[in-house]
Amino acid sequence: IGGNAWLMDSARLLTAKAVDLGEKPSVLSAILKYHLTERGRECIQHAMDVHGGKGIIMGPNNYLGRNWQGAPIFITVEGANILSRNLMIFGQGAIRCHPFVLKEMALAGREDHDQALQEFDDLLMKHILFAAGNAASTLVYGLGLGRFERVPGDALSQGYFRALNRQAAAFAMMADLSMMLLGGALKRRERLSARL
Repeated sequence: IGGNAWLMDSARLLTAKAVDLGEKPSVLSAILKYHLTERGRECIQHAMDVHGGKGIIMGPNNYLGRNWQGAPIFITVEGANILSRNLMIFGQGAIRCHPFVLKEMALAGREDHDQALQEFDDLLMKHILFAAGNAASTLVYGLGLGRFERVPGDALSQGYFRALNRQAAAFAMMADLSMMLLGGALKRRERLSARL
């Protein structure tokens, strides 16, 4: 319970700081909505286990009962957590955080088709080079050649940083590949979107 409370408060402070800095952390807020409500439900469940019968018997001294009853409500308000996990987190993140997809989508809706087509061609070439770079990084890191790269930390933590780089490159390649092959159908394939 204490570990979850510390983690949830830290996540709250991070998001509030982003808003204070003028950011609009829509993807981060979707991630937090999912994880914080799930952890909150887990904390209430553990608290009920600790309190036993006192948590069940309703009365003025029961400070857990109403939270226990309300747990399903904060999981489902503003979209069920399954909706957040399956559609919003990856779907919004893939569009908003990708360096090219949102710009490509904006160009598709422009009225000046000739100018938009020329800009789109340039942007598409950059996108293809970006995807090829992700694939090359995945191959290089996957073959273990990432150990020659400079990473922060000491001798103990550098292996973890290299593993993180390898996994991040593989994820970026899989996300690009999924969006390229499936396009808008990726949203309808909720299990795949949830895994990503």
